[in-house]
Amino acid sequence: MHTRVTKYQLKPGRTAEALQLVRDHWLNLITGAEGFVSFEMIETDADELVGLLTFTTAEQSLSALELAREWVFENFGDLLASPSEMTMGTVRISTMR
Repeated sequence: MHTRVTKYQLKPGRTAEALQLVRDHWLNLITGAEGFVSFEMIETDADELVGLLTFTTAEQSLSALELAREWVFENFGDLLASPSEMTMGTVRISTMR
């Protein structure tokens, strides 16, 4: 599996709006992407969200990256206080209950 972690620093007070956009639009779009495994969005600090997006292969993850970039630009652009930060890699250990 291959996971991408993206940090979004939002403008003050825009977290609820960002989360609603993700619920209403992003989830439907990304869950249909080839190789999709999981998505989580974490609220870490005031006005900061972290998204974890996992695909079966690195190639599928990279393919979905273009889709994500377009969506973030079109839907999150006005909400961001600064450009998002991203890292990605191969999942080496994973467990769930």
